[in-house]
Amino acid sequence: MLSKQRLEEVRGNLITWYTTKRSRLIKVMEEAGAVGTVKLSPSDQVERFLHMTDEEWQQELYRIGLRYKGLPNEEELVTTDVQDFLSYIREHLQRSVS
Repeated sequence: MLSKQRLEEVRGNLITWYTTKRSRLIKVMEEAGAVGTVKLSPSDQVERFLHMTDEEWQQELYRIGLRYKGLPNEEELVTTDVQDFLSYIREHLQRSVS
């Protein structure tokens, strides 16, 4: 029988292993590009964003959330990704106006 302390240690090790492997897998998959996707130019990305419906935006947020689901800092990672994306869009919008 395992002690409570030992179970907590095993639990911590499993969480660390899972989050490390998952993060590495996500990174490798992103580098390769998702199957069936087409890379958009920055201007096409801005156009797509500007014409998103509320439903499409919710789907995008859900997709970002799935990427970090189960990670200890899930909410922080999602928030950072969304902020980075919006900054990217703002930057390209400002360039096109200038």
